[in-house]
Amino acid sequence: MSEDVALYDTNGNVAIITMNRPDKRNALSPALKDKLVELFRRAEDDDDVAVVVLRGNGKSFCAGADISPSPAKKEYKGDALKTHAHHAKTLKFHMTPWELKKPVIASIQGHAMGAGCEFAMMCDISIAADTAILGEPEIRFPPAARPSSCRGSSATSARANYSISARRFRPSEPSRSG
Repeated sequence: MSEDVALYDTNGNVAIITMNRPDKRNALSPALKDKLVELFRRAEDDDDVAVVVLRGNGKSFCAGADISPSPAKKEYKGDALKTHAHHAKTLKFHMTPWELKKPVIASIQGHAMGAGCEFAMMCDISIAADTAILGEPEIRFPPAARPSSCRGSSATSARANYSISARRFRPSEPSRSG
């Protein structure tokens, strides 16, 4: 039996959702994305849970999208309707933390890159270790989807600057730049 790609635990009224692919730096595979949506819904439906903490197991919070070869891409490649459905599902995944009625806190250590950085920005609060490195390198390769651009709070000058620059940054940098 394979190990779970995401784990769910509670501590009092706190639900703890852990991405559990440390060997892949918690890269977002289709299985991990599906499991995270399931676990967020579980936390939302649990009346004893008041807040959700999202974290990653291992050295990284999340390396971003899993870019390993995927046979699933063949299912929608060249078919506009299937491609649209695929991207709609991806957007729904990224919006899940934002749409929860309960607050979601991203606990970031190590790398939070690309889709992992986007996913953290969709949480209500992000708390990053001093050693965290965040960035969105895929912005150099248009057309890069930007789910966080839908969120009004992400449009602050510092956040927007880091979101569109493709630079990696430490957690303390945006607070110094305004």
